[in-house]
Amino acid sequence: MPGHPTAKLKPSEPRPKVSVCVLAYNHERFIGAALSSVLEQETPFSLEVIIGEDCSTDSTGALVDALAATDPRVRVLRPKRNIGGSQNFLATHNAARGDYVAYMDGDDMMAPGKLAKQASLLDERPELSACAHRMRIVGEDGGDTGAQFPMVSLPEGFDLRRLIRLGLPVFPSSIMYRRKARTLRAADIDIYDWYIFSDILKAGPAGYIDECLGMYRVHGASQVALDRGPVMTRRMVGHYRERLRELPQYRADFMARGLMWAWHGIFDEKRVDPAVWGLIMTSATPKVVLPLAEAFRWARANKAAEKRGRSK
Repeated sequence: MPGHPTAKLKPSEPRPKVSVCVLAYNHERFIGAALSSVLEQETPFSLEVIIGEDCSTDSTGALVDALAATDPRVRVLRPKRNIGGSQNFLATHNAARGDYVAYMDGDDMMAPGKLAKQASLLDERPELSACAHRMRIVGEDGGDTGAQFPMVSLPEGFDLRRLIRLGLPVFPSSIMYRRKARTLRAADIDIYDWYIFSDILKAGPAGYIDECLGMYRVHGASQVALDRGPVMTRRMVGHYRERLRELPQYRADFMARGLMWAWHGIFDEKRVDPAVWGLIMTSATPKVVLPLAEAFRWARANKAAEKRGRSK
């Protein structure tokens, strides 16, 4: 991984219980609040904060370097050149030394108690590979928009099958996972959050805490990242097709996801990307009815809850 060596513990150095991996690129307006929300967490365990600073062109680098100079819990990893979100994610997470790893983007924030509650859940339930929670959506200035995600609770959490059917049903910044559950260490293509967390959930299901334990910030750059254009769609479909070859027992779930993509394409864009039709045909099976029904209920319930929130 360019410029990001994997960290090793010195013999006398205790292993932190939790590693918080923060990805930062041109976040000068938000990184201070993000890191304060992490470092102010009250926990009964030790933690480390690893900042993947991807050669920002603004003052983000200087800000995180200054913080690392004053707080021994903070480490800054910086490649020799900008390597992009996928490689920065992998390099930063590969450097984690804790038993559990929490992910956060450099423009999001944690609510008080988040790390302690998530670590406690993973301690209590060894069958879980990860856990997540709801997040409040805030504006560029941090003001509450009135929206949350997910809008519908996941009381039983979600496993690999539901991840395939629904897509990633939580924001990535809400996830804490067992470090040993992630086997994906490198990739030579751009990869998205779904692909990374589908690797983690092969080790076991994810639990869910039905509380808002974080804030997802919406601003110009994040809106670009959320753009569901044709390039993103084709890359996502590529991820699904690769996992389908690896996990043929989930064929009906892959088909359900493809059909939901087609449904959204017809109603939102008046077209369906050919790559989506390819996924549907590759995964075609008459057993799709139940997975499709759950995926449709999930999408419809979130849309309805979102409309109710906006009308208040």
